Amino acid sequence: MRRCVQAVDFYVRHSGTGVPGMRHSVYRLTDGEWEDFKRSGEQVVSSRALGETAADLADIVLLFRENGREAPASWTEAVRESADFFTGSLLPSGIYPAAWRVDGRPAEEQITAAGIPCLVALAKAYRVTGRSGI
Repeated sequence: MRRCVQAVDFYVRHSGTGVPGMRHSVYRLTDGEWEDFKRSGEQVVSSRALGETAADLADIVLLFRENGREAPASWTEAVRESADFFTGSLLPSGIYPAAWRVDGRPAEEQITAAGIPCLVALAKAYRVTGRSGI
């Protein structure tokens, strides 16, 4: 439990990109720096990685609750912020881009299935927050 709390706290506190709800994907322990994936030489945040991590965070909050423990409010807030980001970040086609630039804009308009984990994260965020319409 202690390791879980340390890891999740570190992620929630330090992985932000400056765009609420969008977080870096990779922490290089040896360098002490966050980085993301690269597409055409540009740093991007993968929708698949971001969605999977947001869904995992929601699962951890729910697991705490199911076992009679209250997860820190910052974790629930991170889940809500991710859900808000996903809700407002669809392409005109109605799907998620494969990746976003670190400023929150889509890295491309190509239609892919890479954003499915974002939908899973949204469903789990509803379970965490009880907010519909996110």
